[in-house]
Amino acid sequence: MRRTTRLKELILAPEILIMPGAHDALVAKIIEQVGFQAVTLGGYPATANLLGKPDVSILTMTEMVDHARRICDAVDIPVFTDGDTGYG
Repeated sequence: MRRTTRLKELILAPEILIMPGAHDALVAKIIEQVGFQAVTLGGYPATANLLGKPDVSILTMTEMVDHARRICDAVDIPVFTDGDTGYG
């Protein structure tokens, strides 16, 4: 099953979906290994992890996509990602 299909099923299920946030691929793997069914990535965790700075729209779209891709590649569960600020 595609992860997008799985995420939709989890969101529509009667149970509340708990998605811990991961700032990098290692944390996403830990979240998966302890049994969560999905993980999320936001703009601030990505910016803090990559640059050590606050989320003030300084990541480029390429940087955000690359970071999200590494997290998606590290786990088999769905990853819900904040696309950040829209990049202009």
